[in-house]
Amino acid sequence: MRVNNKGFKYLIVDYDLKISVSYNQPKFCPHVSWDLTAITIANIDTVGSQPYEIFINTNNTMYVPNRQTGRIIVWYEGNITSATNISANLSNPYGLFVAPSYDIYVDSDNNNGRVTKWTLHTTISVPVMHPCQPCWDIFIDINDTLYCSMNNLHQVITKSLNSDSNALIIVGGTSVAGSTSYMLNSPRGIFVDINFDLYVADCNNNRIQLFQAGQLNGITVAGNGAINTITLNCPSGIVLDADNYLFILDQNNYRIVRSGPNGFQCLVGCYGGGSASHQLITPMSMAFDSFGNIFVSDSDNSRIQKTISVGVSSPYALYVTTSGDIYVDNGNWNGRVDKLALDGTIAVPIMYVGQSCYGLFVGINDILYCSIANLHRVVTKPLNSISNTLTIAAGTGCSGSTSDTLNSPRGIFVDINFDLYVADCNNNRIQLFQSGQLNGITVAGNGAINTITLNCPSGIVLDADNYLFIVDSSNHRIVRSGP
Repeated sequence: MRVNNKGFKYLIVDYDLKISVSYNQPKFCPHVSWDLTAITIANIDTVGSQPYEIFINTNNTMYVPNRQTGRIIVWYEGNITSATNISANLSNPYGLFVAPSYDIYVDSDNNNGRVTKWTLHTTISVPVMHPCQPCWDIFIDINDTLYCSMNNLHQVITKSLNSDSNALIIVGGTSVAGSTSYMLNSPRGIFVDINFDLYVADCNNNRIQLFQAGQLNGITVAGNGAINTITLNCPSGIVLDADNYLFILDQNNYRIVRSGPNGFQCLVGCYGGGSASHQLITPMSMAFDSFGNIFVSDSDNSRIQKTISVGVSSPYALYVTTSGDIYVDNGNWNGRVDKLALDGTIAVPIMYVGQSCYGLFVGINDILYCSIANLHRVVTKPLNSISNTLTIAAGTGCSGSTSDTLNSPRGIFVDINFDLYVADCNNNRIQLFQSGQLNGITVAGNGAINTITLNCPSGIVLDADNYLFIVDSSNHRIVRSGP
């Protein structure tokens, strides 16, 4: 289901208005998927027992309140190996939100119900909202309005951060539990889009409610009561991507689901709850980093899990095997090669190279070859091995024009004798590396005898008689060898 997509183009470009948000809303390609095996970023020793909220800003700094110590744990700018503690003296905190100014708004007093603001690089907090109940989630819209989801009072309230008044406005629910369109029952996670439409994870009604700007009657967009939807069991979190597709933490089904162009699908925890790397127990909150990876507070496992996006980012090369499997470069942001099954709906990381592959080839012995232009070499990996050990098949990693070096290699071809042909762009030549040899032979272009002048060859293909077909990139032509 695609919900309320009006106006979202302005999140990307608006010629009159620049909108600043502090959280990530990635734009995904149609066949994006996520690795089924997650990575544990932090466990009970760091985040304490049953962590609730997680927030990641556009600099990929991650914030998690430790409910036992009353501190906020911070991992700066994607550095997931080093955590910093902010001493906040919090009392069993739930919700947290970080503004574009880096000010931290946190549910700070579970007993008395208070939201406080912590200014960047200070140890001073200022109360900004007194809801008298815990805020199970906090959100700040682009108009500097603070939202608080009150699970115990079955409503969502707001307060303008630009006003000295502590007047609170109800924007969803009535303070009485119910299942009608204007009522909520134990609301948890909330999200507000740039049109000021409010999405609420309405836990005990097993649904996601949309309250359009200024409206107190909600529309059920997922779960119980929605048309052509998915069954939910106490949803606890809701996030929207750049195209307004929903990402839902389905708490008591121990999973994350999303809407998309083809309806709803399960992304994480799709085979039941547990503590294995592909499972969750009582997920409470999720956030994207700028690369589209999903981070989730896996509460009853007392850990933070990272699930890697395997969508393709600015691909250069692609290779399709006889079985129909697609191997595609995903190196621009993610530094790897992905494999997509024939139906194109499932992608799996298959090779980690740290760079883009300008050429890909799979030999008849199921060896995957990757031409890394920026590192001036060609590397290989057996597809039948679970190890990610890479073997250098050509080049040294340093640019050069000798027989054992390459300079910005592009297209590659491997024949049935396992001989490797490389379009050696900046050396204006085609190099042949015979099987097992690291010294190449120039068979066309600069340095070859009785040949043709090439200008940054970018592709090489052989026909049945082993004649060369060369994409002569900067000469804007295709040439061939022959009898």
